[in-house]
Amino acid sequence: MDAHGQPLGGARVVFTRRAKETNNSSSALPASVAAPIRALTDEEGIFSVEMAPFLAYTAAVEAPGIGKGETTVRPACGPCAMKFVLEKDGVKSVEHCNTSPL
Repeated sequence: MDAHGQPLGGARVVFTRRAKETNNSSSALPASVAAPIRALTDEEGIFSVEMAPFLAYTAAVEAPGIGKGETTVRPACGPCAMKFVLEKDGVKSVEHCNTSPL
């Protein structure tokens, strides 16, 4: 959503595993877990992705005419709702349920 609480349709959202965890040699991750996860929001600003739980991801959000920004999320097990507020100078706030601390 934008700074005024309006949904952002057509925003790109990309989740990338944090490099620190991806390069951990003690556990080999399948390519499906290490690959970026991409989504495009619908007209109501909603998107759906599947992510491995308890791993840190950088979430990059970009909407034409608004801006782009990054933040870090770590989803927990089960369905999780995330809300990103995107302003011209980046992601200002993130709300999400069912997550573990970073």
